Amino acid sequence: MARRKSRKDSSLGDLISLPWWFSTSLAVLVFVAFRVVVPSMEMQSFVGKVLQAALPNLAWLICSVLLLAATFSAIRSRREGTFVVNKQADLAASPKIKPAQKIHNNQEASASKAAQADSKNAAHITATEKPSTWTQDLLCDLEWKRYEELCRAYFEAKGFISKLSRVGADGGVDIHLFKGGSEKPIVLVQCKAWNTYKVGVKPVRELFGVMAAEGVPQGVFMTTGEFTDEAKEFAKGKKLVLVTGSALIQSIKAMPEEVQAKLLAVATQGDYTIPTCAKCDTKMVLRTSKKAEGDGKDFWGCTNYPRCRMTLKMRAA
Repeated sequence: MARRKSRKDSSLGDLISLPWWFSTSLAVLVFVAFRVVVPSMEMQSFVGKVLQAALPNLAWLICSVLLLAATFSAIRSRREGTFVVNKQADLAASPKIKPAQKIHNNQEASASKAAQADSKNAAHITATEKPSTWTQDLLCDLEWKRYEELCRAYFEAKGFISKLSRVGADGGVDIHLFKGGSEKPIVLVQCKAWNTYKVGVKPVRELFGVMAAEGVPQGVFMTTGEFTDEAKEFAKGKKLVLVTGSALIQSIKAMPEEVQAKLLAVATQGDYTIPTCAKCDTKMVLRTSKKAEGDGKDFWGCTNYPRCRMTLKMRAA
């Protein structure tokens, strides 16, 4: 158990922590007050007379303590001052970078990082050639926003008027479908580009809740993968259709060839496998985590880092 610091040690430490000039000035004031001012005063009370007799003798002791504390404080200040001077000398000796050089160096560093990111993204795009036919693998390769655009184009091919929700604020709904010039949607659509995990009952229940809240009679939940049995059971008996990835592929293949080609062009437009930042609505870049944080693994990061710290894991090969 650590020894408790006594009140005496604490008081002396407090005195030493004060500036040396303050302790010296205080010693002078105490000496003048106790040795000159107090003896010249007329005391009527018994306590006053006792203090008048004792304080002049205590002046030497109190002043000695204050001057001792001032000495230690001066020594400490000198040591700290020497340390600061040495640190400043080290900084002065280090090569100075002019503002123009700093800007140039920052630009070179930013250009280098951008080149590395572009190189990684280019390698990722090159490794993924654009397909010419509809397959389940193609659907699974789509990034989340490109999948939403495909679903939107799919329903427009079915005769609906569609409206995408604003990025980052879908509120459980990605697409609103209209028909016949109505200003109120008749179908709400939620899209999930999930391949590793099946869509559970929670997001399906949330979509149904939004339907009830907005008074929309029908809902469609679409995914590139599958649904859990619990989600399927919840949707039974409700005007809520669950569309799996395989069901969407089958429905597209049943359409005329020109419509299939149009939907394929929508699906593979641009960098269709590179994810979009859900906050900034910009394409993300491939980064490598530090070994101390993530064992050097690759991940998707926002181009607006550090202002935006949105990240996504790499999909399993």
